Amino acid sequence: MTSFWFLWAGLNGALSVALAAYASHGMAGSGEYILSLMDKATQQQGLHAVALAVTAALLHWKPSRLLHGAAALFAVGMLLFCGTLYGLAFGVLGSAALAPVGGTGLITGWLLLGIAGALTARHRA
Repeated sequence: MTSFWFLWAGLNGALSVALAAYASHGMAGSGEYILSLMDKATQQQGLHAVALAVTAALLHWKPSRLLHGAAALFAVGMLLFCGTLYGLAFGVLGSAALAPVGGTGLITGWLLLGIAGALTARHRA
């Protein structure tokens, strides 16, 4: 499963850079709101791709259900949060209803990552 998380992290990192480049060059006349959606989505996707890669590395070192949960929440959160913003920017979606669900997933992923780290440090002390 760790290899899946590494693959998902790499794909999301690459996609965030590609979409940021497209927004910068191919969507220049799209308006401030559209560009702000793309900016938020690419920043969050890139940040969480790195978080997922770090989580995958930690899973490889010390497997845990908390880390698997964090990885899953990062993956689903990116899909729902960033995907919703991309959908709005490209005019495919008319509602941002799933963005808060994705954002909550990202936040919860960070919390699980923090708990897993605290528990590991506590057990090593």
